[in-house]
Amino acid sequence: MTEKDRLFEKVQELAKENDFFLIEFVWRGSEQNRVVEIYIDNKIGVTTDFCRTISRKVEKIIDEEKLIPSKYRLDVSSPGIERSLIYLEQYEKHIGRIFEISLLEKEKAIQGKLIKIIGKEMYFEVDNNEILIDFEKIKKANLIISF
Repeated sequence: MTEKDRLFEKVQELAKENDFFLIEFVWRGSEQNRVVEIYIDNKIGVTTDFCRTISRKVEKIIDEEKLIPSKYRLDVSSPGIERSLIYLEQYEKHIGRIFEISLLEKEKAIQGKLIKIIGKEMYFEVDNNEILIDFEKIKKANLIISF
């Protein structure tokens, strides 16, 4: 198992222990100057303090297990508003917000306000009508940023 694979596995374990979702794990750079980017989310929203705490825990793992033998840069952050939501649990904190949703069986994306979630059923207001969308039928969903 490579250092990258071992670290990825450790970060997944850390996610389970600390109630966050691993959105993306990026391993880039050279052996002499490694860059690791970890994007995380949770049910209530990721703060800079939370990122700092997770970053320190990942650094400890890297250093104790000697997973990166050279100098490295570690970045831990939230995925940002422009990224698609991946986990059903990510949607809960966005009830009342507007999404653009692409469904697996439809070509055209729809826009609607997330009203409520019951199990895997998500209810959106679209053109003054309430529609039900099963989470598993969503191909991609992004928040619409309004100012």
